[in-house]
Amino acid sequence: MKWAMKTMNVAFLLGLLLNSGTSFAQTAVADAPPAPVPSPSSSSTPSPKSAISEFKNFRDPFKIPDPEKPTGDELSELQLLPLERLTLVGILKGIGPIRAMLADDGGKTYAVKEETKVGNRHGVVKKITKDSVRILEKIENPVGDMDESWVVIKLGQKAMVESL
Repeated sequence: MKWAMKTMNVAFLLGLLLNSGTSFAQTAVADAPPAPVPSPSSSSTPSPKSAISEFKNFRDPFKIPDPEKPTGDELSELQLLPLERLTLVGILKGIGPIRAMLADDGGKTYAVKEETKVGNRHGVVKKITKDSVRILEKIENPVGDMDESWVVIKLGQKAMVESL
């Protein structure tokens, strides 16, 4: 008990000495190496420009959101293209499952089968016929719900949204 009282008294006296600005505090600090001076760029207070740039990451609540673009290394080139840039150039029938050949504006071709993911709006090939490909897209509406939209690409034509 006496030890605890002495410790509290010493701590109290040291606190008074350190807060009063006496030479004792200055001599104790004089033996320590000088503290690094923070540069203006590493200060803890954010600059006005950095505070403004933080708000640029927020979505404008008055604009309709863009279709969500899939990102990541595991996505194919076909998933990054909008369906409007694709043309159906051929249908492949044979021993395996039926496949469709899609070409982009640059002439690059892609072989797809049913359940292949295509387009930048989470599209999935649902049906391949002798002259068309039907793709189901899931698009986020302004409210935030997911709506389904059917897109049909006919042989030799660009993609068109199918009216329900």
